[in-house]
Amino acid sequence: MSMLGWLFHYSHYGLDFTDESFYLIWITNPYQYKASVSQFGFIYHPLHQLLHGNVALLREANIAILFTLSFLLTNLLIKYFYAASPINTPQRWIISSGTATASFAFFQSWIATPSYNSLTLQALLMSSIALILIDKQTASATTDKPLNRIWSWIFLGTSGWLSVMAKPTTAVALAICSILYLFMIRKLHTRYLLLSAGIATGLLILSAWYIDSSIPAFMTRIKTGLEMTQILGSDSHNLKNLIRLDEFELSQNAKNLFTIIVITILCLVGFLNSRKQTLISFGIGLSLTIILLELAIILGIVHKNISIGNFQGLLLWSIPFAALLSGFFLCGYKYLSKISRSHWALAILFLLFPHLYAIGTGNNYWSHGSRAGIFWVLSGFILLVPIIENKKKPILLIPFVLATQFIVVVFINSSIEEPYRQPQPLRQNNYTFEIKEFATTLKLCDKDAIYLTKSKEILKNAHFKSGTPMIDLTGHSPGIPYLLGGINVGTPWMFGGYSGSDQFAKTALKKVSCKQLAHAWLLIEPEWPRNISSDILTSYGAELDKDFQIVGALKIAAGTGGLENSRTQYILKPTRPINEAISLCLATRSHEGDLFG
Repeated sequence: MSMLGWLFHYSHYGLDFTDESFYLIWITNPYQYKASVSQFGFIYHPLHQLLHGNVALLREANIAILFTLSFLLTNLLIKYFYAASPINTPQRWIISSGTATASFAFFQSWIATPSYNSLTLQALLMSSIALILIDKQTASATTDKPLNRIWSWIFLGTSGWLSVMAKPTTAVALAICSILYLFMIRKLHTRYLLLSAGIATGLLILSAWYIDSSIPAFMTRIKTGLEMTQILGSDSHNLKNLIRLDEFELSQNAKNLFTIIVITILCLVGFLNSRKQTLISFGIGLSLTIILLELAIILGIVHKNISIGNFQGLLLWSIPFAALLSGFFLCGYKYLSKISRSHWALAILFLLFPHLYAIGTGNNYWSHGSRAGIFWVLSGFILLVPIIENKKKPILLIPFVLATQFIVVVFINSSIEEPYRQPQPLRQNNYTFEIKEFATTLKLCDKDAIYLTKSKEILKNAHFKSGTPMIDLTGHSPGIPYLLGGINVGTPWMFGGYSGSDQFAKTALKKVSCKQLAHAWLLIEPEWPRNISSDILTSYGAELDKDFQIVGALKIAAGTGGLENSRTQYILKPTRPINEAISLCLATRSHEGDLFG
């Protein structure tokens, strides 16, 4: 619980102006935008409304949802897979809660705001729960309540629908792997599978009506989203790039830490399995030492950040690796034969799930997939079943729980010390910034908070009103219009730095009414070479030098947005009469054959 409190505490600290802000913008008003491949914004929007847009509470809710689903999954796994082991209910809950902290590996870069990534992981956790429930149902309808069987398959269909809403590429891979798994464990019943598919399809149809009021409009939304991705120049959705096995390379520190963790686990297993009270006491003492070390980091007594590299998440592989070694050490050469067919099937499925989570991303699959590293940990716990059944000692699970927690503590500490695209450690943030529109206060670094405060003063003096459209041409600061009370026009983020960035921005603006564009302010950053060209303004009949006036110039801190140097950004307001701007926009679009006004 101390780790949960740690995350809740830092939920009030920091904000990334790029990716995390992109997620917040989507969740805040998903209906503002007409093109999207992922529909996570619509799923989380009710939560945003319930919490009145409070960013810290949104983060805490996301953390709580992940932990709860992980606890339920781990509890089910231990309950059913360790049924022949002497693990009572309180022990199962303690082990489950400790192991469920592996889900916090998701926050290893400290982006705690709900996103399509968190929804994808939550869908995978729900699917895993459903598959375990299906696995443990008897094949005979006469000995098992039909209603219980139906609910498990309904839950599987619901999780499948969520995965489609989060990331369609993952949904397709999940469907294929789930069918193969059910076939392997001989639980592939056609009528129940059709029930799951029907539930997923039905929920998808309801979602289409809820989001766009019609199925064709919903399909157009997805199609346009894919087309815009291709315009941008991103090739992550090409089949060749979807199905790939990326390379990885562990740093020397990561290799050393991996070795230390495995050796420590094996030593603890040996001590706790010993018949000598001295060795058992030594094992308990070593376990307490690990707990104290974790608490020292959590309580801020130790701030040392271990530089592990981009593939730090692969440290979680130490759990299944140590489980295998422990199996041979304690059960002999026949250890592998003691693992049942269904257990092997689920262990392999869980080893694949992080790649299912990552599929479709442009990042390295190993690095990105490690955010779902809880499945690697759970595969290790499946491999431990023969050991616990043979030795009748639930205490042998403790070394693996402690190792999991230690690894995750290292991850979170690293994310606090070097938060994603933020200029300093979160613990050093001491400036309180208020987002009045959503009754949120966050602890930001001084330079970011001063930048935002001065920006608000500039906008106030220029008579900017909350809810006014703003076009972000910086290419990397979608969070700034959001934090200043503006509405990001066209798309939550006009991505800069891609070969098709300008065309992407033009396409996005074509989806916006001329009335909204006529009122739109600008945020520009001429010094950055990867910004969006101001030439795109001609797509609605505007010119930067002629139709806008600079109302303020501000320096944005080095490190903010992941950029090394400090840069100057300018805020501009439109100067044309609104009716004239609308007329020119309509005339320009009419000339180009685009009659959307």
